[in-house]
Amino acid sequence: MLEVQKRLEDFYNKEIDNYNDQWSEKGCDLIADFYALGLNEKWCVARLENCDYVAIHKTIINKCRDLQDFWAISDSDKKVVKRLLEEHKKELFGLLNADIYNYCIR
Repeated sequence: MLEVQKRLEDFYNKEIDNYNDQWSEKGCDLIADFYALGLNEKWCVARLENCDYVAIHKTIINKCRDLQDFWAISDSDKKVVKRLLEEHKKELFGLLNADIYNYCIR
């Protein structure tokens, strides 16, 4: 069982000290979401170093969709995964709209 909420709590209780000095709160939150979903947080750090937020959000969205569609997860995990999915879809939408405005409209 994945236990997304437990993994989030574990990250903020144990692992965040590994990232707190180098990354902002928002960066640590992205790394925490990767950790909670069982994704490679070192990949996330590498994308953060390149400011590739689009790839980070896409990866989280794809993992959340996979968990919803193909995995038997607990009701509490379903709620957390749904919240993460909506949050990252909203963030990605904002980033892509900004790109469209900057490169296609302005």
